[in-house]
Amino acid sequence: MTTRADIEAGFRVDLSNKVSEADAVTRLVHDGFVEAGFSTPRVSGRRVIGPYLNPGVVFAICRSGENDVASGVGIPDGPFGLPSDRAFPDLVGDLRSHGRPVFEGGSLVVAPRWRRHRRRVLVLLLATFLRTVAQQEEGTLMVVSMHPRHTRFYQALLGVTLLNDSPRDLFGEPADLGVSDWSTMINHLRDSDGQLQRDLLEAAVEPEPHWFRDDVSPDPLPASWFAPLAAEDPEIERVYAQVRLLGGERVVVEA
Repeated sequence: MTTRADIEAGFRVDLSNKVSEADAVTRLVHDGFVEAGFSTPRVSGRRVIGPYLNPGVVFAICRSGENDVASGVGIPDGPFGLPSDRAFPDLVGDLRSHGRPVFEGGSLVVAPRWRRHRRRVLVLLLATFLRTVAQQEEGTLMVVSMHPRHTRFYQALLGVTLLNDSPRDLFGEPADLGVSDWSTMINHLRDSDGQLQRDLLEAAVEPEPHWFRDDVSPDPLPASWFAPLAAEDPEIERVYAQVRLLGGERVVVEA
């Protein structure tokens, strides 16, 4: 359901794998990581990690008018793994061993000037993740890495199951790993009495939400988009070199 507050703020979420949204998301993620002290500024002004190159990755950018408000990245498992593999390779590996596809929703960053709207923006981005998981193969698991101070919030909101016994280091900060699937999360929301859960449920299952635009293309990102990033990250550099060697103009990585 699009609330009056959303209409007044003009919030919408654009879901895409095109350059415009990839640029907007990776710039917000870059600035958020720099602000938090997780990384130093990069010349490109973008932060891209290997899992962003997996087939099927989508970039979600929440906007108000022409302003980029918040970001999220939906990452199906693939040849470059998942972000949570960096801290929880054993736990993610165990999930894979059961034969169910794994999807990670993350890179949630809210621009400083919009943080007073954090909860409303979070509902829209999490609803976008739920919509994306619903389009994956049946039985897909969604993992989410959480700062320990937010773990109870995500457990109450989404009903995720905590997998780790104690926090681990992820990108320089402590993290927990939670997991659930679409049916479990939707049923949890339906059984909940909280307003935030009700708002999230309505946003996740609304048939034609006015706040949501799905512009995912069958074409992958152009290889030239990665050129400025190659010197900043060895993993990106290796992929870009392979694409150039093959003479390709777009990054196509077989799953």
